[in-house]
Formats: sequence, structure tokens, C-alpha cells
Amino acid sequence: TPELFRSIYEDFGFNQADSLFCPEGKKGGMMSYSVGLQCGYRLIAIDCCSYTSDITRSGKDEHESVMQITPELFEWIINETRKAEDRGEKVIGMAHGSLVEHKKKKKITGRLADEGMHFVFTGHLHSNDVAKTISANGETIFDIETGALISYPNTYREVRFSNGDMPGEIVCRLDNVDCDDRTQVDISGVSDK
Repeated sequence: TPELFRSIYEDFGFNQADSLFCPEGKKGGMMSYSVGLQCGYRLIAIDCCSYTSDITRSGKDEHESVMQITPELFEWIINETRKAEDRGEKVIGMAHGSLVEHKKKKKITGRLADEGMHFVFTGHLHSNDVAKTISANGETIFDIETGALISYPNTYREVRFSNGDMPGEIVCRLDNVDCDDRTQVDISGVSDK
């Protein structure tokens, strides 16, 4: 259940969140949260998976391979983005499914880019790809899709954000790291705290 999932993974974002999406009388998107990160960044984790009766096509509590953002969730994301911008935080999104379609489709991404979300990390398609879209106002959003380590080729990404030369400019550097049976993943910097 969503409640059990949140309980199991509470130490991987949910307990650190300072805002949770709590839809009234519904569950769709209920795993979404927002959390402040170091150095003036804000992560907005977007639950766009379909698994509850209020948003599945079948009307049942069962997984469907469809990514959805309800109007209520979308407004929560916009409000979280605006509050972050007002605090001077740079917004990073994270979702299971792609928001910028990697196969030529635009939907809600123009509005997210215009509100200040310029990067979103996704993984549903199990591949390493970066897609971007530019809003009518000239704002860009990048969808940084990364496959799971259970997929071949085994690759993970290291990401570094920094301020650019222009005011408000964010530089995102992605390094793909290939893993195989001869390359160990360095976890020396990982802490249990």
C-alpha cells in the first residue's frame, strides 16, 4: 500500500520533507513531497504513478503503467515551485515517469519551466537520455532520465549543480559512470547518518 511504502522508505526523503501533498479524500499523487536541500536547492518529488482507484482507468487499487499528474497535484507542484522561487531556492524535480517526453511530446512542462523548475530526474523508460523542451516564454526544462542498475548497460549518474556566470543561471554537470564486474562503485563518501 502507499502507506506501507512511505513507512518503509520514510528515511529516504519522507521524514526530511517540509511539505507533503495530501489530496482531500483521494490518494493519487499522495507520495509527493518537497524538501529543502543544501546550498539553496529544493527537491520536489512528484508521484505520477497510477496505483489507486481514484486515478486508475480500472477504478481499482492496482498498478497501471500510466503516468498521471492530477490537476490538484499539478497545482501543488506549481505552488511549491513558487514558494521555492520566493525563498531564492533553485528547484529540482524528481519523478518515476518522464515529464519531458523523450519521444516528441509536450504537456505540462512549459508551465513548470516558466515557474522555475528547470531540471527533473526520471527513470521509467530504463534508459539514459536527456530531453529538453522550451516553453513559449523561452524557459527550458531538462528531463534527465537514468536507467536502473538492474538494466544493461549498468550505468549510474553523478550530478553536480553550480551557479553559472549569469545571475540566476544554474549549471548542471552530468557524468555517466559505467559499472561492470571489473569496476566497483565507490561508496566511501556515503554515510549512514
